[in-house]
Amino acid sequence: HFAHSVSYPKGITPIRNLKNYKGISQVTLTEKSKTSFSFEMKTDIFENFSSKRYVSIDNTFNFSIEDLIISNLVNHKDYETRFIIPADKKIIISDQYIDIIGKNVTLRLSFNLSAKSVSVEDIKISKVFNQLINAKALIFEFQRDSLNVKYDFVWLPH
Repeated sequence: HFAHSVSYPKGITPIRNLKNYKGISQVTLTEKSKTSFSFEMKTDIFENFSSKRYVSIDNTFNFSIEDLIISNLVNHKDYETRFIIPADKKIIISDQYIDIIGKNVTLRLSFNLSAKSVSVEDIKISKVFNQLINAKALIFEFQRDSLNVKYDFVWLPH
């Protein structure tokens, strides 16, 4: 799961063997109009955790991602969100937002929850089988009883 743009409970390994996975994983279109569309994804691939992601995209291609993770584990309080970014992008982290700067546009990311930390890691991910490429992981760390965070993304021309 470290090579995907996803929120997850830190320290919990996802169920990788599909024969052992008895839970849900689904994607549902929730809205479609002339100005926007949205969809919702649900999974419980992390044992004892239920995850939901709601994605909304408008006609200017600005978008938001809302992640909700709840658990019946009383003592679990560590969550992360990772966004995988191409290696050639510059990432600037400020107090109010994060800019992901490309050649022609900047993608500005803001979020509604206080993070324990926000950092960038150089990583390698699979492009195709056994072929690794360089990338960056933008990582948000949260300490809470459950995760309920909204990320807003806005395109800014240069």
